Amino acid sequence: MFDLRESDKKKFGEQLYHHYRKQGNHRWDTAVHRKEDGSFYVVFRHSFSKKNAEGIKKTQVRDEKIIFAENERILMNAALPEYPDTDILRKSEFFKGLKG
Repeated sequence: MFDLRESDKKKFGEQLYHHYRKQGNHRWDTAVHRKEDGSFYVVFRHSFSKKNAEGIKKTQVRDEKIIFAENERILMNAALPEYPDTDILRKSEFFKGLKG
């Protein structure tokens, strides 16, 4: 089975922040990752889960937006998409703790 978390770790580095919200079968995840070189990736992902005829739950990624920032200062000033999750990220202790 495909593990999205491990895939993200390989692509984007260590996960520093994560939150999600759900509504019915829909889930919106926001994660901030840091690579070893100090660069950051912010991943906004919308997924949808549904059981198939055999009763096995299948999850599909419906939308994914990835923001790259070379360092904390650029991350703090990045043009993030206008999603409800962006406000949650900007108000988080993680984001407030960035030094820039």
